[in-house]
Amino acid sequence: MMHTSCFRLLVALTGLTLLLSTTAQAIPQYIIYELDGFGGTGNALAVNASGQVTGWSRNLSDEPRAYIGDSSGIVDLGTLGGSRSAGFGINNSGQSVGWSTIVSGEPHGFIGDASGLIDLGTLDGIAVRRILDINDSGQVIADSYTTTGDTHAFVGDDDEFTDLGTLGGGFSTAHAINNHEQVTGNSSVTSGDRHAFIGDASSGIIDLGTLGGSTSIGNDINDSGQVVGVSNLTGDKAQHAFVGDASGLTDLGSFNGEQGFSTAYGISNSGQVVGNSSISDQTLAFYWESGLGMLSLNDLVVDLSGWLTLEHAWSISDNGNYITGTGAHLIRDGDTVSLVRSAFLLERVADNDEPPPEPKPVPVPEPSLLSLLFLGLLSSISRRRS
Repeated sequence: MMHTSCFRLLVALTGLTLLLSTTAQAIPQYIIYELDGFGGTGNALAVNASGQVTGWSRNLSDEPRAYIGDSSGIVDLGTLGGSRSAGFGINNSGQSVGWSTIVSGEPHGFIGDASGLIDLGTLDGIAVRRILDINDSGQVIADSYTTTGDTHAFVGDDDEFTDLGTLGGGFSTAHAINNHEQVTGNSSVTSGDRHAFIGDASSGIIDLGTLGGSTSIGNDINDSGQVVGVSNLTGDKAQHAFVGDASGLTDLGSFNGEQGFSTAYGISNSGQVVGNSSISDQTLAFYWESGLGMLSLNDLVVDLSGWLTLEHAWSISDNGNYITGTGAHLIRDGDTVSLVRSAFLLERVADNDEPPPEPKPVPVPEPSLLSLLFLGLLSSISRRRS
């Protein structure tokens, strides 16, 4: 007969095993789509909960053009009469915002979709230069000159805008707005340094402070009022990504430790964060989640065949299912092999309980080695398929 104390120990160990197995934190897994452009380089800067993206791509005339699209391809949004445009934000109704040149070449902010763009006009006779984000109610954030010549952040719609003011200096810019009309960005303080802020049209803006250094920037905000961005550390010799709110900022670290560099660009409504971080002398896209820490986005993609590395993650959808960014891969044209950087869209397909490996830099090959590396990638792809 089993001794009572042994039996109790076995029950306790069994219970602990079950507890650990049921509380293991899931690690997301993604598949990758290349977002083919209009002939030149480009960026996918924002993505909504349905996987619709907006950004810009250079055409064959080397002019940037705003687009909207998804994993099946992208559509040129055109311009407001000029030759250049770029998309910066997209809401869950598929409305894109950004800037476009008009006939005179002056930049104006726009809101639109595949059916066309609407010029958001002027404030006190001065052009709304660019629109950087839009929420699901159609509220947008804009940058414009004031009558004194300073750049200020504004929030509103196509009928009326409100100047958000500054933190004591002469400058402010807004980068993101959530569905509660809370805004984040950065503003100059009385010393001239620039700090991240959170605020709204009725209450004004609040200084979020820094991670000990002189400057900080708020890049995105979710519906819980969590802000992500970047801040100098004490001594201003390094910059780290942060997540926080009016109660304080949390340092997300970097792949290079204390003296490394990292920036957070997007946050989901569940608090998942994306951005990029230095590692050795390179940059890697990262995914951060409370309990998981900072992970290389490269290690969360099911199959990266044909890609060398994912370098930047610019946006994550509200539901956390989609991520946009840019990465490096190789293309071959006859005997010529080139290293190119393209926009990508990641779609979450599964979760994995296995911890990913430690992030490592990916050597960027010398031009003379590109052909050999390309053949190596083809061989690797062939082995995977066979």
